[in-house]
Order: sequence, then structure tokens, then C-alpha cells
Amino acid sequence: MHLSRPSFALLFTLLYGLVLAFLMRHHELWFDETEPWLLALYSDSYSELLYNKGFEGHPNLWYSLLFVITRFTRELWTLQAAQFSFAIGFVYVFLRYAPFHWFIRLLFCFGYYGLFEYGVISRLYALELFTTFLLCTLYPTRFRNWYWYIFLLGVNAQTHLFGLFFSGVLGLLLFAEATGLFKTTSDVLKPSTRDVAIGFAVWALCCAFSFWSITYYLKIGTPFIDPYMIQQAGTRVWQAFIPIPEFTFHFWNTSLLRTAFEIPLSMLGWYCLVILFSAEAAFNLPPSPVLCSILLFWFQIRILPPAPRSLFHLHLSPHLD
Repeated sequence: MHLSRPSFALLFTLLYGLVLAFLMRHHELWFDETEPWLLALYSDSYSELLYNKGFEGHPNLWYSLLFVITRFTRELWTLQAAQFSFAIGFVYVFLRYAPFHWFIRLLFCFGYYGLFEYGVISRLYALELFTTFLLCTLYPTRFRNWYWYIFLLGVNAQTHLFGLFFSGVLGLLLFAEATGLFKTTSDVLKPSTRDVAIGFAVWALCCAFSFWSITYYLKIGTPFIDPYMIQQAGTRVWQAFIPIPEFTFHFWNTSLLRTAFEIPLSMLGWYCLVILFSAEAAFNLPPSPVLCSILLFWFQIRILPPAPRSLFHLHLSPHLD
């Protein structure tokens, strides 16, 4: 069996599906898994669903899919069936098309994130990964498959906050290439001016709608610039790569180090990454990676509301995003 052929991806996707089905059977659903399901189930109309999910801090796509499912059944196992489908999808696409060594591909799919965080847990992460990996797969032929690529950008923006960021960045890159701002693409491959205009309008509308669906619940009068949140955002880069939680029972989203230490460590970490992957970028635009990262994490902290204290007391789930 050649490790770059579809048979490799099919075989290990089947194995992944068997392991995932076994683990899902023994997984007790957490609160943040069942909450979107209950919001969809007890919404009598789609407009009511959008109102009820106002404080979720996520785009509408996952909730819309659950709304459609709950019109036909009230069985909770169908929530896991939807999750299972998207998990199988992103694993197959990754195993089939990712340009990594076969062992690295297997490590990701059968590791903690691929198998548990994005597999067992019935959240919107698998849907986001599935559309993201499809975008990566289609990227080399983005100009030959122009409208399919635009469609995937729009769908990916509706999956998650990070999907919106990913689609936004890829969209800016795409139209910069298509309009000639970047000279790395042959003029033969570039789409027509009409196609660029239509594609840009669709992409911009999708990103704008995703942004609105995430943020429309924010209370008027709440300060958008909060120094405390900006400080917390400045620590997230360090915490993402080297998480050292407090050694307490409620360890989730905690850090052993003080903010005053983690902010400079986050900046140092970004500089190391930029120098590692692009020394030219490190010298030409030294502050941009740090500033963009702080803005991204600040935006995530700002729009995702904290869970009510009563949920912590119930101990329903240690996983809150």
C-alpha cells in the first residue's frame, strides 16, 4: 500500500472511525456539548434560535445544522452522529492530502486533539477543521476552481471565530493575488475582473455576516477597550505553546505565571517563530506578528462571554471555551 494513495487514507480513516465510535459510546456529554443542541431543540423557529444563541459567541452554522436535525428527531445520539461525520471528514482529507510524512499525519489524527478534542467532543471544532482542510486542499487550484474556493471561504467563516480569521486572511491573500498586488501568479491563471468582483462581494458579505452573528449580542455601553482584557490577550501566545496551569481543582483557563512575565514571554515567542520561518519578515515588520496576535486573542476574549458561576458549581464540564 503506497502511503500517498487513497487506500492509505481510507484504511486509517476506517480505523479512526472505529476507535472514535467506541470512545463516543463511553463519553458522557458535557454541558457545552448539549447546550447548542438544547437551544436548537427548544427553539420553535429559526429566528427564535438566532435570538436564543445570542450569547454563545459563535457563528450560526453549527446551530443551524442542529436546528435542522432537531426538526426530525429528539434523540441526542444524532448530535454525536453529526460530530462523527465531520470528524471522519477532516481526518480523511488530512490523511489524503496533507503534505506531511505519513507518521506525522497519523500522530495528529490519533493524538489528543485529533481524536478527543476535535473527535469525541461534540462541538463545532470538527466542522471548522473539515472546511479548513478542504480550503488547504483546494488552495493550489484556487484560480481554476474560483467559485468553489470562494464558497468554502464563506462556509469556513461561519464555523467559528478562528474560521472567520482564517477565511479573512486567506481571502485578503486571494484577492491581492487576483488583482495583481502580488506578482507570484501567472496572468493566465487569474480570474476575470467580473469574477473577482463577484467573488469579493460574496466573501466580504460572508465575513461580515459571520462577524455580525458573533458580536450582535454585545451590550451597548459596554467598554470595547478594556485594559485588563488587552493584558490577558498579551499572555495567550505563551499560554498556547507552554501552558502551565495552577495546581488547583479548577485549573481550566488558569496560569501559574503572572501576567507581567507572560506578556514579554509571548512577544519573545512570536519573534522566535517569525525568525524561524521568515527572517526577512522579522526585520521588515518586527511588531506586526505580536500586534496581530494580541488583537486576535483580545477579540476572542472580548466577544466570548464568561460562563455563569452556577455552571462552575455544577461541575458539569471542565471544558469551557
